[in-house]
Amino acid sequence: MGEQCEDKKECCKKEKKEECGTGCEMTDKLLCLAHDAWEDLFKEKVKAHYEKVLGEKMNKSAEVTAEAAIDFWQMKMQGKQKGQEHSQKIRQSFSE
Repeated sequence: MGEQCEDKKECCKKEKKEECGTGCEMTDKLLCLAHDAWEDLFKEKVKAHYEKVLGEKMNKSAEVTAEAAIDFWQMKMQGKQKGQEHSQKIRQSFSE
């Protein structure tokens, strides 16, 4: 037996809406795939337009932001390491 239509309605994964179900599980899955593909294509087109209009400026902003994040995490890890070193020294001071 193949897929059977049922009274239950199934929703698209991304859209959690009742109206996207037709009552047939296989048909619903195909319609949801088509809906998701449309959204993905639209997002790609928006990205392409951003790249065309703002690409170079965004590259510079992304570089500066990434460098700031790298510095932040390096400092945070160094601070954590220093904190661990101090904790160890304090524990050692009690055992001496």
